[in-house]
Amino acid sequence: MSRDTWVAFAALCMLGAGCRQGEAPPAMPAAQKQSAQSAVAPPSVPDPTEDSMRKQPPEPMLMEMWVTRPMATPFGRRILADGTWWSYRDHRLIHEMDADTREPRTRRVPIEEGWWDSECRLSEDELDKLKTTIRTSGVMDLPAETPPSPEGVIGGSDVFYTFDIDGRRHRVHFLEGGDTRPPPITQVRELANRVIFNSQQRWLRDRGEEHAPLVDY
Repeated sequence: MSRDTWVAFAALCMLGAGCRQGEAPPAMPAAQKQSAQSAVAPPSVPDPTEDSMRKQPPEPMLMEMWVTRPMATPFGRRILADGTWWSYRDHRLIHEMDADTREPRTRRVPIEEGWWDSECRLSEDELDKLKTTIRTSGVMDLPAETPPSPEGVIGGSDVFYTFDIDGRRHRVHFLEGGDTRPPPITQVRELANRVIFNSQQRWLRDRGEEHAPLVDY
């Protein structure tokens, strides 16, 4: 996953990782990037517990990205109205040192499929900025279906963005890898990437773990 690609959500199509697993950060200024690369080691992370998983999506929702692809487990990320966020996944990522090569590696370990609490929360300013951007970007005025690419596409992921704000819920669907992603979606998605990344780094910082600098948003 690239730093400015959110979540195939996989973006909110992206790897399913919460604060417990860590995640590739969004793009950052060169000085911050160099500092982060030199400072961050794979975090020690607690195992998910039954208390942190739900089968039904948590509410009340502010925005969600949901990605489906044939023969693959769906991935989703949902930011709630209070700034907490959850990810839908069927695995966790274990960061460790290879015993033979002494190089860091990541293992994918299956877990029960469902919605998992990231234990992270956006700051009040981040949440306000996200709400303002949802209101002003035009995402609530987009058509529910993005017209298909005239060239056609084989494969790709179905991506659904849903927004719920000011008493209105609106869902937008497009084919990642085929359709042109609507620019308002890109604007909101990139902001969401950044504030989620910041929430992860604060989670690590508050536990005395190594963490990257926060990024501008």
